[in-house]
Amino acid sequence: MAIDVRQHAEGQPHTAAAANDIRDVHQTSCCVVGAGPAGMLLGLLLARQGISTTLLESHADFDRDFRGDTIHPAIMEILDEVGLAQRLLDTVPHTKVQRIVPPVPGPNPPAVDFRKLGGRFPFMTLMRAGRTRRRCTRRALPGD
Repeated sequence: MAIDVRQHAEGQPHTAAAANDIRDVHQTSCCVVGAGPAGMLLGLLLARQGISTTLLESHADFDRDFRGDTIHPAIMEILDEVGLAQRLLDTVPHTKVQRIVPPVPGPNPPAVDFRKLGGRFPFMTLMRAGRTRRRCTRRALPGD
């Protein structure tokens, strides 16, 4: 079912959006909005280059459910290039999955075997995204 929201908006009086209170003001060279995987990695790389970077996130912490609790081999390779892969594996609880067989009917269900990919990380890593992001944030802080 599709709803045309314009029909509902027509005839409604226009009201201005409520003003948000300004809580703090910072001077920065770069502002990254969103501490998802891409924003977090970008913020880390910029900070490593000495670029004054502010990472904005709407949540106060990472203690919530994320969709990104799996890290695939290609992403582990990227994390390895920036010096994070082994540190994450050494410090964050995780599970390495080398082979997946989905529960489908039939005598020969298809299988995904990450070992056939080769490379340094022939597995999918199951790792709580919140812990991963906290670790990346600490790596970007001065003095770490």
